[in-house]
Amino acid sequence: MEINIGVIINKLEYKVNELIIRNAELEKLEGLKDKLEAIYSCELRKELLQLALNNTNTRDNEKIAQLRLNRDLAKIRYYLMKSYIEDIKFEIEVLISMLIWLTINFSVLKGEEVTWLN
Repeated sequence: MEINIGVIINKLEYKVNELIIRNAELEKLEGLKDKLEAIYSCELRKELLQLALNNTNTRDNEKIAQLRLNRDLAKIRYYLMKSYIEDIKFEIEVLISMLIWLTINFSVLKGEEVTWLN
């Protein structure tokens, strides 16, 4: 297997750009997650207050169920994006390690002393 420094650098640039884009998406997902959590909590409190005032046991409320579903889906999307970002960071670390390894080996082959690592 031949390793091409240019290919590694291109992949590294691509992954860094992808990380920037995904971080922006994560911020949007976090805002959506927080907003849906607040809406759900507010509506749930209203429903519980109505139940307490009316002295009824339970009431089927599709609106609360839909809000809970939306909140849960937003949380899932948020944590999936966080996981995806961690994967991208790991790929970037691997590519950087490959570049360092190639640089050291190239320097050794040329007979140069590698001092910049110290």
